[in-house]
Amino acid sequence: MAWVEKRGKKYSVIYRVVDDLGIEYRKRVSGYATKEDAWAAAKQLEQATQAGVDVHGDKYTCGYWMERWFAESCLGRLEQTTISKYSDAMDILKETAIYDMPVNKLTKRSLPALIESIRTRDGKERSVRTARDNTEPLRFALSWAAEEGFIAINPLQKHLCPRRRNAPRSF
Repeated sequence: MAWVEKRGKKYSVIYRVVDDLGIEYRKRVSGYATKEDAWAAAKQLEQATQAGVDVHGDKYTCGYWMERWFAESCLGRLEQTTISKYSDAMDILKETAIYDMPVNKLTKRSLPALIESIRTRDGKERSVRTARDNTEPLRFALSWAAEEGFIAINPLQKHLCPRRRNAPRSF
C-alpha cells in the first residue's frame, strides 16, 4: 500500500518494496507539485511493484540499459549508419560517470551535467547540439526500458536539455 505525505511545498509518495530475498522496506519518491499528482504516481508505483517491476531500476546501471537496448532493439533493425552513430555515442558515454550510475541516482541535473561534460571532454569545445546527440542512446535506452516494463518511469523523460548557445552576431 502506498501513501502520500507533504514535505515542505512538495508531496512525496511512500510505498513498500520486497527485494529478491523477501525483505520488505520503504521507498520514497518526492517532488510532486500537487496531491493529485502524488496519488496518481502512488497508484502507478503500487501497480508496478505488485507486478514485480524494478520501479526505479535500482539493480541496474545506465550502461546496462544502454547495452541491453542496443542489443535487443537496435541490432538487426536499424541501418548500419545509425548503428554506427549510436555505437560511437555509447563509446563516449562509457567514459562518463553516468555510465556506471544506477538509474535511481539520476536527478534533474544529471542530463545537463552530462551534456556539459561531453561538450568539454578532452579539453576540446564542442557544440551543445553535438553533445545532446551523444546522449541519445541513454535517453532512448531508458525510454525503451520503461516501455518494455523493466522500469516504471524514464527518469530523464521530463528533464530539459540545455538550449543551443547562439554565436554573437557581428554587424
